[in-house]
Amino acid sequence: PIQIRAHPEPMALTQEHIELYRSGWTALTSDTPLPLMEFISSNQSIHKHLTSALCHLFYHYPSYVSGLDYWDTQLLSFVAKRGSLAGRIIGKVLGKVFESGDTVVVEHIFKKIFYLASSELTEPLLKLSGVQTSYRDTSVSLTKFGSAVMNGEASFYPTNPIDKWVGGVHLLSTTGNLWFYRDSQVIKVNEL
Repeated sequence: PIQIRAHPEPMALTQEHIELYRSGWTALTSDTPLPLMEFISSNQSIHKHLTSALCHLFYHYPSYVSGLDYWDTQLLSFVAKRGSLAGRIIGKVLGKVFESGDTVVVEHIFKKIFYLASSELTEPLLKLSGVQTSYRDTSVSLTKFGSAVMNGEASFYPTNPIDKWVGGVHLLSTTGNLWFYRDSQVIKVNEL
């Protein structure tokens, strides 16, 4: 209630705001992350909430070190600590979501669990057991390779392929269109 009472007065949406949001959308949907990085750095002081929200996209790029994005890493970390029911692990990851302000949801995390355990991967990082139709009935544990990745002894990529979208960027290892997060920057794989 105190925060609601302290909420600032509503502002009229100006043409300048509309242009800012359109240019943010263009940067977000670009096929490279460069326009987004430029948009964020040039508009940080103009609209801190918009640039802060767009910065969360960088959590979804794979790390240069592990080949996993931030949420994959959080997921594996909680499996390593508490390897048990997927529901408990998802709950722990959601706690990190609320801390970070990102908009990751239960279904997204549950899909990540299945992806990281997929037999289509050269080396799955997770092993599933139980019913596997509900996160309440699915048990999760790390594979040997998953433990190696968590301990910094191996990397998800290049052992496993990458094929995912982050905004308008299609990260695809088969075509070499890979961007990694390193030192608060997103860098193309051939620039590493």
